[in-house]
Amino acid sequence: MEDIKQILMRRDGMSAEEAGELIADVRKDFNERITNEDYSVIGMDDFCAEWFGLEPDFLIEFLV
Repeated sequence: MEDIKQILMRRDGMSAEEAGELIADVRKDFNERITNEDYSVIGMDDFCAEWFGLEPDFLIEFLV
């Protein structure tokens, strides 16, 4: 299975650097939501869909 970075590069034509920067920004948002227990803005099941158009399976990348 491809990871988010690989998908962004293949599907969206991003460079490795662009994809990495986006993922870093998304990771900050994810960590802020977890820290602040702010799950209501976007359900965590929909987090990857909102940011990347991907299914919830990819959420695991932000948990490790």
